[in-house]
Amino acid sequence: MSNAERQRAYRERQKAQRHGKAKPRAAKAERERDEKAGIRLRELESQLTGLQALYQLRSDQLAEWMADNRKLKEQLAQRQGHSSEVAIWWAEIKLKGSRTWERLDSPIMMAPITEQDMKTWMRDWKASAGMKRRAARDDGMIYEPQDAR
Repeated sequence: MSNAERQRAYRERQKAQRHGKAKPRAAKAERERDEKAGIRLRELESQLTGLQALYQLRSDQLAEWMADNRKLKEQLAQRQGHSSEVAIWWAEIKLKGSRTWERLDSPIMMAPITEQDMKTWMRDWKASAGMKRRAARDDGMIYEPQDAR
């Protein structure tokens, strides 16, 4: 609607309130607008439901793929002759003033690595000021960078 049309509709609504009844033309236009808005709302709700289902499916698939990936990495490590000394290490950071360590989203390396490789990586990794860093394994083993000195 243009500014003039909006102003005219406003004046008609005000006049209808003063006289106690709305003009049929304005009421019909409002009903049509409400019906169109209701139809659009139902379409968007339907799309949202479909997207939520798709997201859940993809999330489940990702979890399965990550589990398969972890199993395959373990099998590969066993076939290459690395067993107990090979593990997946995670980088963790703690900001200055924080009490908790936060795990970074990705492992230090995308394949199981030896403890020596992890120590080399931690020694070479430069943390920014105000940040502490360490490496942790899923079984609870923690490696602090000062241990590399």
